[in-house]
Amino acid sequence: MPFQVKQIERKENRISAAEQKIIESRPALAIHAQDFTIEDCCLPCDRYFFVTHLGYSFGDWKTIPLGVPLPNQYITERLIGIQQMLMGANPTGGPLSSASKGSGRERFIDVFLAQVFPPPFRFGQGDVTDTEGRRSGPLDVVVEYPFLPSLPVDGNEAGSRLYLAEGVVAAIEIKTDVASQWNEVVSTATKLAPLERHFDSSMGPMPGRRIPLFAVGYSGWKETKAIRQRLGDAPIDGILVIDAGVFVRATMSVTGSWSLWGLVACLHESVSSLRSTSADPLAYAVNQAFSLGGSSSS
Repeated sequence: MPFQVKQIERKENRISAAEQKIIESRPALAIHAQDFTIEDCCLPCDRYFFVTHLGYSFGDWKTIPLGVPLPNQYITERLIGIQQMLMGANPTGGPLSSASKGSGRERFIDVFLAQVFPPPFRFGQGDVTDTEGRRSGPLDVVVEYPFLPSLPVDGNEAGSRLYLAEGVVAAIEIKTDVASQWNEVVSTATKLAPLERHFDSSMGPMPGRRIPLFAVGYSGWKETKAIRQRLGDAPIDGILVIDAGVFVRATMSVTGSWSLWGLVACLHESVSSLRSTSADPLAYAVNQAFSLGGSSSS
């Protein structure tokens, strides 16, 4: 819904005396993550604005300096809608069967990733391998920037592929409850971490050799602090909990429906560095199947 601006009188049951002192000592915009309604409270100098959402208290608000623009309301509306649609994949929050887990993964791709990112991004599932012959094991979502080939894989999982490390933007693990299934995420991250990307050249900063991995849970931890503590468990670049509306990486945290945008920003950053690089698929075959510079030996 559009932002609604209202002028209201101060009420004691709304802002305590202690909270009032804090507010009056800091000319700031107090913004709640959900950004549903902006209310201009009649405090000294009319310098204070509060963005509130039903069910949240003053303690949930965050402060930023005056003059910082509010989030784009039209993007906010769409992110709220996407968040609600994603939660339709697991409305009960209970354990999912294998079939339902696949549905949750597909929903995250179809409702969110594929709708937000333009071509030539591709989103699939499968394993990643590197020039040293290492293999990651199954990954729920592989974000591919297709300037290198990838191969179909026969097996139980329809649509699974084998990806070359240099063509992978990032991997994403999708969990029903990321907190209760955290050991699975750590195991996947640990298997993926040794793989390395090797690029021939780059017009800008060279992308990192390690493939970024993000964990997404339809439910899980509710607090930013608890999520941040898990980042050190394995090489994991960020964690998104959809129902709580929290995205955390080492250098950033985003709450509310904008948590989805936090993941978008990280993936965009990763692919921006890949766009200016080049890699050679023959690096996977040298000394194995090809004889470069001459005919193959008989």
